Amino acid sequence: MPHALVPRRAWPDDRYPHWAVAALRAAGAQVTEDGDRGDVALLPAAASGVPRTRARRTIGLVDKPFRAGEERLATAEIVAVSEALAAGWEGARVVRPAVPAGEVVAHEGATLRLASVGPLHWSAGHEHAVAATARLLAGGTAVELRVVGGDGPARDAILFTAFDLGIERAVTVIDGDERAEALRADVVVVGAVEDRAWTGLLYALAGGVPVAATDLPPTRELGVPALVPPRDPAALAGAILRREPGPPSATDLEACGRALLG
Repeated sequence: MPHALVPRRAWPDDRYPHWAVAALRAAGAQVTEDGDRGDVALLPAAASGVPRTRARRTIGLVDKPFRAGEERLATAEIVAVSEALAAGWEGARVVRPAVPAGEVVAHEGATLRLASVGPLHWSAGHEHAVAATARLLAGGTAVELRVVGGDGPARDAILFTAFDLGIERAVTVIDGDERAEALRADVVVVGAVEDRAWTGLLYALAGGVPVAATDLPPTRELGVPALVPPRDPAALAGAILRREPGPPSATDLEACGRALLG
């Protein structure tokens, strides 16, 4: 059984690769989240203060755009989660996150259930999902929004946006199961403004849940229909009303884990 090291202390809370841990375990690996030994170590590819490891192989995971001035970790391998992110790294290979397929929770109520799933970080664009919700309510659509992302630096901004727009009763911020919340929604909203590993989007595609998303490299690569410009709540509200299902995503966690293990 291969031993994979994914040290939590190396990852900001809003970027910890839960999908990678699930994939490695599905491939039969024993995963350690606190330590410095393993057959393979998965670490952020661009980060300061990354702990040194004594793993046989070190893989740097690219899950956000590279910016000038960031330190690059000297690793034997670089893995990116999209073609767009791989383009900034010489020799990087692409391993797209996989998520387990699941049954969509049937809903016959009059209220449209929205889920904005992702880290509580400005790049996830949750505030734009809140603003789109306000537009739908103002237009007479009964709707509720659940923002799923635990805790994070943008939590207060999300709650204030809902209060400022007078829709705080229609918006809930929870630390819930991303997959469960995506599968119980009528529409998964991806108001992101930055290319990252948006696994909430993958959960929706795996379950056949309609997606309203901004036009970014990962949503384009996955073939999500009717993409809208970032930071445009009116366009996002229109996409929510259209409720267009996207193409099903790849859901083979074991194959994803094997690709990471090499």
